[in-house]
Amino acid sequence: MEHIKPIRRMLRGILAGLILVAVMNGGDRAAAEERLLPFNQDLAVSLLEKILAQKVVGREFAGDGIRITMTRLNRFAMDWQTSRFMLDCEFQAGYQKGFIALTESGEVSLEGTGLISAEEQKLGVEINRVNSLRLYRLNATINALVARVLDKMLAGKAYWPEVAPAGHVVLTKDNLDTLIQVALNRVLPQTVSGDHLRVTLHQVQHLAFRDDPGGMDAVVDFEGEYHHLLKLSCSGRVGAALHVMMDPDTLAGIIRVRQVTELKVDRGAGLFDGILRRMLKAKLEGKEVRFSWK
Repeated sequence: MEHIKPIRRMLRGILAGLILVAVMNGGDRAAAEERLLPFNQDLAVSLLEKILAQKVVGREFAGDGIRITMTRLNRFAMDWQTSRFMLDCEFQAGYQKGFIALTESGEVSLEGTGLISAEEQKLGVEINRVNSLRLYRLNATINALVARVLDKMLAGKAYWPEVAPAGHVVLTKDNLDTLIQVALNRVLPQTVSGDHLRVTLHQVQHLAFRDDPGGMDAVVDFEGEYHHLLKLSCSGRVGAALHVMMDPDTLAGIIRVRQVTELKVDRGAGLFDGILRRMLKAKLEGKEVRFSWK
């Protein structure tokens, strides 16, 4: 029996290792799920801030004998009522003219607008102007020069995560949802069937944010056929409550149908209205659509 004990100890060690691996893998999956955040105005602001951090921080601007390097993004705030953002950046400036050499640090306040291209599934930013600038020490002689160089190099410049789209408009609180509407319409039409019914979902006709984070209401038009003893056709609109989650790092997300909320039939349902409603709830609720902005 003694020779069996080492084998038992080895098997326990292998089992413990397998359990540890399973727990670690589960942790990885949980971490991956945590990166999916509710898509709403707050997440859009984070995406715009990320674009500016990637495109502006660390970049060097030069002119009039001055070299300016953006070193840090301190604050980014979006005013959805005016569709404008305010951005504060720290910088370091070097000034060289003849025998005069100065190095100075400071902070600049920039103003700009968000940009959106729903058809190409992209968000971007445009810096409109330099609002104010201050130097941390007393080299005020180069203050105006720094402000002029930054305004010349930044004002009117647009930045996108990847290639700029062919066309865009200013991002507002009223058109942010068009990104999700276009993402849904790209996977439509879709056909579902059951209970002698065959229904084709066509285009999203309406989409709007709900109060809950990531929540949206959608209305999709449809056409259907009922085959049982006789053949009937119908058309109308189905409403659904959606939940939209997105990974801000990969720019990929999931649209999940939480609930079928309403059914409006334009023609033909009549006797099988209840069957139509039950079938759509059974086939759509819990269904997920994946999308990507890359």
